Amino acid sequence: AMRVKVYCAATLSVQGLKNSVDLTELSESGGNFRCATACASSGDAVTLNFSLPLGEQMQAFKLQAVVRNVEADAHGHKYGVEFVELGRAARSALQEWVCVTLIQLAEPKRAPASAD
Repeated sequence: AMRVKVYCAATLSVQGLKNSVDLTELSESGGNFRCATACASSGDAVTLNFSLPLGEQMQAFKLQAVVRNVEADAHGHKYGVEFVELGRAARSALQEWVCVTLIQLAEPKRAPASAD
């Protein structure tokens, strides 16, 4: 699925422990996030809680996922997750957010109108 870059604070729950993470990419089927410390392992079942702007409101998400990959670097740890048991409403909201974001990215930037 097409992934879109995002910069969004989120909460990750793993086996009852909560960590603050930063979402960096999202699609309708998964995403990536970063954490300063090791907070999950490949294969772990996790819950991601975050909100995204959808229309004129913020849409809250609480999504179940499985960690599919983990990478460590000088800035912490990067995780790739696949969403599981995604309900129809959540999938639709993610699809809408991805589509709207892609359209906004494709629109040419317009210069402000000059005052005569």
